[in-house]
Order: sequence, then structure tokens, then C-alpha cells
Amino acid sequence: MQSNWHAPNFIGKALPNTKDFSAEGFTANWQNQYLTVANNQYLSQCLSTANNSCTVDSRARLDSGNPADYEAAAVVGQEAAGSIGSTNHGNLNSVRLNSFGVSFAEPNDVYLQTERTMKYALLLILISFGTFFLFEVIKSSRIHPIQYLLVGCALLTFYVLLLPLAEQIAFWQAYAIAGSSCVGLIGWYTYYVLGGVRRAVIFTAILAGLYAAFYGILTTEDLNLLLGAVFCFILLACVMVMTRKIDWYKIA
Repeated sequence: MQSNWHAPNFIGKALPNTKDFSAEGFTANWQNQYLTVANNQYLSQCLSTANNSCTVDSRARLDSGNPADYEAAAVVGQEAAGSIGSTNHGNLNSVRLNSFGVSFAEPNDVYLQTERTMKYALLLILISFGTFFLFEVIKSSRIHPIQYLLVGCALLTFYVLLLPLAEQIAFWQAYAIAGSSCVGLIGWYTYYVLGGVRRAVIFTAILAGLYAAFYGILTTEDLNLLLGAVFCFILLACVMVMTRKIDWYKIA
């Protein structure tokens, strides 16, 4: 099989003997004599049934088990024995031959990107609350728990907006609209919470930078985990540098 798809998902128990990936797509080759022998045995058993009351099903099946996925698979042969079975439906015997093939996966679709975004939700909330706490400690600003709660709700609203928008428009556009809305709302609110334009601008810039950094991490397929780990390390290092001279016992 030769295709220009960049993310093939090889299904079935018989994987390709050789496969090659390039910028133009992929090529894959299957060769397995056992498949022919095994399937011939199953077909012989089917033909030996009384009154030839036997049906053969050789469609490719994905791991999800969804019948609608059959159409997304490119069947290239028959796979080895192991999941073939006979079921009785009245007087008919149904013999299912295992099929191998390729499904054309989308590794960075809207739902997967949204799921990845939600995995960073806790980190985003912790950083935002941590920034509030640093303002409270360093600048001696008093912030009420209700104000923490409202900012947290505003941060969660981003994820409520993201998926419905991404289903209607491009993901980057949905991310930009949802992120800008939440950053603008929180930036306006922090002007009154922190008591000054300069502090509100600093917090808004930090929050906007977080959203931009997370988007860059999400759109990177191969280095997603590595960039996330490096980003967490850099954030922790920044917090430790900023709080290195604080006497926590005195604050307590």
C-alpha cells in the first residue's frame, strides 16, 4: 500500500513486514503465508456446512468496534487466525474472517487538541492563583477567597467556550477567541482586585503569555510532552527566584 496520508494506524494482528514513512506519506508491505492457510481452513469448514447455509464476513475491523469505522479502513488483505468465530443465527452459520488494513488517523484533531488543553487546566489555575498569592505577599495586597474563586471560574470558562467554538471554526481561531475573552475579562477584574493599572497589566501579560505558550505546546505533536516538562521546570525556577528572599516564617 502506498498513500500520501501522514498518520496511518495499522489495524489487525498482521502488521506490515516493512513500512516506510516520508514527507510524501507512507508505504507498507504485508506478506504472511499463514494467513492464506488459516483462511482456507475456515472457508473449507464453511463450505462443508449443511445446505451451504454459511455466510462469510471479511470486513476490516478497527479496535474501537464501531461499524462506522469500517468505511475508514483501507482493506489490504486477510489477517491471521485468532478472532475468527462462528455464530448461529437461526439455521445460518456466520464465519468471520479477520481482516487487516489501515485506518487514516488524525493525531491532532479538534477533540484531541481540546483534551490536551484540558490536561493543562490545573497547571494554568495553579499558576494564576500563585501569581495572585505573590502579589498578595510581595505587594501586600489583600485578596479575598471569593475573588480567587471568581478568577478560577473565569479560567474554567475558557474550556467551556473552546470546544463549541472549535466545532464551528478552526481550532486556532476558537483558541484565540476563547483565550482573548477570558484574558480580557480577568485583566479587567484584576484592575479592581489588585488596585492598580500596572499590576493588572503585569498579571494580564502573564496570563496571555501562558495561553500563548500552551498553544505552542499543543500544536507540537512529537515534542508535546518534552516541551510541557521544560515549561513546568522554567515556571518553577522563576517562582523560586522571585521568592528566594522572602521570609516565610515572618509572613506566617
